[in-house]
Amino acid sequence: MAYEKQEWKNGEEGGTPITAERLNHIEEGIAVKAEQGPAGKDGAKGAKGDPGADGADGFPSEEQWNDLVARVEALEG
Repeated sequence: MAYEKQEWKNGEEGGTPITAERLNHIEEGIAVKAEQGPAGKDGAKGAKGDPGADGADGFPSEEQWNDLVARVEALEG
């Protein structure tokens, strides 16, 4: 069962009574977390990946650039 957070409000107007039901709800959430145990340490960092293809860095490849220049020159001509 997943723990569902409850809303608590201060003061008599807050309408938040402390009841056995609410306290048991809190205890259940704590017990479930305790059963899960502490989080483990992060693993070792992986090896660096292969470099991307031309243009993967956001810049056009030389071929793409030349095609673009040719299109602009054709429009201007």
